[in-house]
Amino acid sequence: MVGEAMINMSLDGTAQVVLGCSPFLAGRQFADRRERYLNTFEGKPDAIWDVWTAFLESGGRALHLVDEDRLVTAFENLDLQGRQPEVWLTISGDAERWCQWASAHGGTYVFRHASQVDGGEDLAEFKSIAVAYGLRPGAATHSPGRTLCSRIDPTLDSDCAFLIPFNPVEFCMDVPPLELHAKLSGHPAVIAMMPLGSGRVSFLEGAGFAGIHFARLMIGTGDPRHAREIARLPEFLDVLRLSRTLQRTRTPHLDISESSAEVVLLRDHRGVRLSGATVALWHRLAEPCALRDLIKWASEESRMDPILVNPGVAAALLALIRLGAVEGHRS
Repeated sequence: MVGEAMINMSLDGTAQVVLGCSPFLAGRQFADRRERYLNTFEGKPDAIWDVWTAFLESGGRALHLVDEDRLVTAFENLDLQGRQPEVWLTISGDAERWCQWASAHGGTYVFRHASQVDGGEDLAEFKSIAVAYGLRPGAATHSPGRTLCSRIDPTLDSDCAFLIPFNPVEFCMDVPPLELHAKLSGHPAVIAMMPLGSGRVSFLEGAGFAGIHFARLMIGTGDPRHAREIARLPEFLDVLRLSRTLQRTRTPHLDISESSAEVVLLRDHRGVRLSGATVALWHRLAEPCALRDLIKWASEESRMDPILVNPGVAAALLALIRLGAVEGHRS
């Protein structure tokens, strides 16, 4: 894999969702849920295995780890049942040791930890070590404004992937999403992490919002059922590409009830209820509409900047796509 060209991860690239590991580590960012995560996962690798297995059984392809012994040991003892998932590893410790480990365990990307990156560490040596082991180097940041919009110019560092926080509530972000997206939209290797704001944003809002702007997301969960949903996200997010034209589907399997105030759609005991601006969205989708035009319309409705779709509209679109009520065609 040494010298392999970086996969295109621009807005119109193929969507990929990596399963994050933050809940297993019970970081302070989870606030009132931290204690629950500690009780669920600390010293209990079988609980971690349940989440990983649910994700992989549902078609998930990539797991994110950090260089913490208990998490790495849990992975080493995971029954993969013949599967070969990609491993994305964030490294805060010895780069040589952990790049060697990643190379031996299905590693694809290795990221220098945000503490080093945001602390000003020169990434040249880390990148050199990663490439020597056939890995793709990357850098994580918790201060994308200060680090990527000031100290590092991503346009001059196209061989390095960037793992950035990106969510509509600006959690763990020191720069508004618009500014960050404008800085990074042309870079071939950006992965949006924390799209749910560590539980502060709903699943559909966070995934839809981040998925419209970047083709690859990292989402963590401590729930095997949620892990299955995350594994199935890429097929739906692929419809939310700016190159797509969206339209309501004509399928007999949908039960649709409409009034002036709301639209309720049901299919196989699953449902979507639309109200407010999302009812108008449903009516617009009666005819083919480019996603770019939908974003512009949503921005006018909510008086947001045109590049940032209303998170509620993003959630409605993703819900409708998951239900099979909306399909996308390449423009």
